[in-house]
Amino acid sequence: MRELIPIIESAGKISDSFDVVFLSEVTRSVSNRLGELPGWYYKRLGQYYKEGERGKEGVFSSIVYELVKDEMKVKRVKPDPNDSFGDWLNHLSHPYYFRSYRDSRRPTRVFLKKGKVALFRIDRVSSKHGRIVVEGTLGPSDAKLKVVSEKPLPPERLDELKRSISDLFAEVFVIQGGGFLGYR
Repeated sequence: MRELIPIIESAGKISDSFDVVFLSEVTRSVSNRLGELPGWYYKRLGQYYKEGERGKEGVFSSIVYELVKDEMKVKRVKPDPNDSFGDWLNHLSHPYYFRSYRDSRRPTRVFLKKGKVALFRIDRVSSKHGRIVVEGTLGPSDAKLKVVSEKPLPPERLDELKRSISDLFAEVFVIQGGGFLGYR
């Protein structure tokens, strides 16, 4: 696992060991597709991890922008290199998926390993509840989620979460509390 050293160096302060291991798996997957990684890879991964991407609102390629600018009165948004890096990384990292989205306190990070049963983790910081981690599995017909937060979430928030994904799955299980699962 020699890819761990550059990940730790480039990402600076990493939230926990789960992130290090997951990012090393993402890196290994990209490396399997490209062979030798570009020299800028670890620096960009660290920047993406620490800062996050802006999201997709208003981001157009030059070609699409030229086609729609007059009819739709679209303003061109200065491209964000982290947006592009996130797309590039996730195109090459299958079965792993990692997104880092900008937030006021620190990026919200989404980790996903695709398979027959998808394993996922969402790690964010809330002003009301501190660090919140949602971990779980997504199967063909069921979703199992575990919510761990520094300050407990009110039961109605958990019910709202369950209702919001109940249309997608036949069975949805949501529990709160305990420690992080930390699986990959």
